[in-house]
Amino acid sequence: MSFKIALSVLLAVFFVAIASAKTPDEIISEKCAKEYKLEKAVIDKFNKTRPIETKDKNIKCYLKCLLTESKLMNAKGEFTLPKFEDNKKFAELSHACKTVNNADLCEKAFLFHKCILEKKEAKEGKEKKEGKAAGHKGHKQ
Repeated sequence: MSFKIALSVLLAVFFVAIASAKTPDEIISEKCAKEYKLEKAVIDKFNKTRPIETKDKNIKCYLKCLLTESKLMNAKGEFTLPKFEDNKKFAELSHACKTVNNADLCEKAFLFHKCILEKKEAKEGKEKKEGKAAGHKGHKQ
């Protein structure tokens, strides 16, 4: 085999590997979804549903899996908040929600997730409202 053909094959394999490379978050999500036998469509539907509610134990345990695999919650159910400090906005929300408690770690993970999303959406709504109010103050007719 000539050098050019070998190089072409090597580059093709390299680009396919890069194109199919997954982020650590995607790998963890897929692992947890597989562990709790959840289809992507079920997870997507849960993520879009408001208000944030579910009775599905597998979804709640999937959330626990995401937190523990990401090292954001330890095996005892304690939140490892220093991991959150990388993202200042998320750190602020997580500190507000770190007091959620439940002996069932799947339920605790769900309550934490719910708290963060509710606080995030409330903050975004407030910022949007304040932005509109500030925009109208400067206009004189």
